Amino acid sequence: MFMRTFKTGDLIAKTLPSRKKPLQIGLVVDDDKVTFTVKWTSFDKQFFMEKEGDIFQELNNSYLL
Repeated sequence: MFMRTFKTGDLIAKTLPSRKKPLQIGLVVDDDKVTFTVKWTSFDKQFFMEKEGDIFQELNNSYLL
């Protein structure tokens, strides 16, 4: 199994292979031997906002707008 090691201060992104732009970009704010914590700083709002339905609307209003 391939494991990446992230250190505090690393810039990381969540991407989908089918998209050329990252969905989320963030900074690693804490790390140890097993886990790391990310502070997400930006989101691809168009990707997240195109979902429809009551639950997505409420989540989008709470976290992305």
